[in-house]
Amino acid sequence: MVQITRLLESLQFAPLAGRVLFKNVKYRSINQSFSILKGHVTVRYWLWNVRKECQSQDNNGSIATDNVLPCRIVCCLHGVEWFVYNRTPAYDAVESIINKALNREEHSDRTSTSNTILNEAEDITVNLNDSDTGEMDFSEESFFQKLLPIEIDLERGSIIFGNANTPSLLVAEFSQASGIYAAVKSRSRFDYYKSFIDLKFRGPKIHLRTNIDFKELTLSTGARTGAENISPRIVRYKLLKSFHLILKANEE
Repeated sequence: MVQITRLLESLQFAPLAGRVLFKNVKYRSINQSFSILKGHVTVRYWLWNVRKECQSQDNNGSIATDNVLPCRIVCCLHGVEWFVYNRTPAYDAVESIINKALNREEHSDRTSTSNTILNEAEDITVNLNDSDTGEMDFSEESFFQKLLPIEIDLERGSIIFGNANTPSLLVAEFSQASGIYAAVKSRSRFDYYKSFIDLKFRGPKIHLRTNIDFKELTLSTGARTGAENISPRIVRYKLLKSFHLILKANEE
């Protein structure tokens, strides 16, 4: 079960100004966490002409849209911190492939010949859904898509990458950042659209810092956990396979 924590210290509404103000917002999951010191979201309902949905990108990779027109929604955030320390979908995908391969081979050795293993190996499927996000129906435009693009204005923030298995932390800091968040047309025919964030940073700094919470390298952790959890199953599988070969030799 995925543990997700959400905290919000205060929330205020200003209907006439079309504004929602909040303070000390914190979110934490198994993969990432972020915190916002304070901020507000303004819906400028009084504007007649606003930016519409973005459909393409220019040669520089920026969103091609009318920069003169303002966005309907403006999100201003102060003191933003985004900490990325894990990516469970990638590890779950590898574990799923290994477990399904072992299960199919064990079953094939007990019930059929070795040719069945090669035929069934092609049927392995992997679920790559992120545990932090749910499935969405893209067959029709959602309400959130109709609100895009959204103007973003950030005041002082940082992005941190690392965990207890990395000796150093990659830290990116900035004094200001501004841009828009939109949905643009995807280059793949299998996707209806893709999310796109176009931000311009002012005063960026990227550096490495010593991780005071460092415990051990990922390879060491993998070797230790593998010896505890994976090895017994592999040994059991090899014993069953050897026993099957002995029985087959006796029958012949």
